[in-house]
Amino acid sequence: MMKNLALSRKTTLPCLIPPQAKHYPLKNPAEISSRSIANNLQLFKRLSMTSSQFHKKLLASSRNLTVSTRKVIVKIFSKWGSSKYVECTEINAMNESMKSLPIDSVDIYPKEKWNETLSNLINHKISEDDGWKCEFENSSENCNNNINISDISEIMSYDTSVFHTQNFICLIFKVHADQPVSYLRFFSNSENFIKDVEVWEEGRLCYRGEISREFGAVIHLNPTPYNITRRLSNILFDANELKYSRDCYGIIPQIFAKTVTFTFFENYSSDPEKKNIFGLNEVQFFDNEKNLIPEEAIEKVVYEKCNFVESCKYPVEPPILLCSWCIRGFEGMTPKLTVTFRQKYAISKIRIVNLSALEYSTEYGVAKMKIDLEGQTLFIGKLFQDMLRKDSWKAENYVFINDLTHRKCQQNNNKEKVEE
Repeated sequence: MMKNLALSRKTTLPCLIPPQAKHYPLKNPAEISSRSIANNLQLFKRLSMTSSQFHKKLLASSRNLTVSTRKVIVKIFSKWGSSKYVECTEINAMNESMKSLPIDSVDIYPKEKWNETLSNLINHKISEDDGWKCEFENSSENCNNNINISDISEIMSYDTSVFHTQNFICLIFKVHADQPVSYLRFFSNSENFIKDVEVWEEGRLCYRGEISREFGAVIHLNPTPYNITRRLSNILFDANELKYSRDCYGIIPQIFAKTVTFTFFENYSSDPEKKNIFGLNEVQFFDNEKNLIPEEAIEKVVYEKCNFVESCKYPVEPPILLCSWCIRGFEGMTPKLTVTFRQKYAISKIRIVNLSALEYSTEYGVAKMKIDLEGQTLFIGKLFQDMLRKDSWKAENYVFINDLTHRKCQQNNNKEKVEE
């Protein structure tokens, strides 16, 4: 009897999602506020055991292999909140497939900012008092970029001549990875969260911007970010090469793109053998005037690192975006779909209908994906799915890009609001 009782205890897994946790809309994640801190903290507690065991095994296995170490530096210029402290619960490093990479150690510059809570950023043992906390106050000098380095040895030597800005903190991570780190994910259960940062990976500036206050904010590290200078944009506007919108303050900043890339990470299947099959029902694009971009405006559609399943061998042409299709990713690779237009568009929104047709199983519907415009990541998140196949509009997803009137709507997948 005692043996059976012990066995039942071992096979009982803790619930990873607390019943009181709220499900927030796709483009409006929970902000760190007094109302959401409690829910986030409870979720951290539930995940701590599984996360700790996973990262311990990952780090132990990587130490047995001859894996190179890459140095990632997070330079903090400012923080949210009005406290004299900056706080962060955990920082995760991820590869291109959004898989966690083991972090061997973390250091800080200036050295006098070190305290015993620093190691909490990577130990994956979450509790109420767990996390990194350091004295830091915002100043008018924040966000000034005066770094000019050409060699990684300069920044690793802690030479103060490299850092000209006076008010900053650098977190230096040693990550076990053969390839560049693609993403960083920030967790915090405090309102005094990290805000404006620069991220350097092996001596290259890969990110400069603001960390949002959403739960588990993810930033994409891109050493060659998409930029269009003010001078170049004015030339294009004067030549009427690009359409633009205005308001009472002048030209509304918009992103013009000729290529849109979809990267598929996860589907809704629980079968490991079906995890690399992805499908969608429909993909549509709308311009900055909220008009549907016609099929004739699409030059080509290219699939990468995948092929079509036997039941869906359509020619790879623009009409495929308006019908149901399934692709099977190559083993160990992340499949991609790239749409190229005949000219640049300021895409206001993308309509994506998840797989809900009767001829295919809804478990192949895309659960997690990424959208890039001209190489710039603008969306990483989950797509909703109609698992019961009764109301197809429930599988309808809208990703708003340049449509400023909908960017902050409460429910971006609400059909009534979209029609308005």
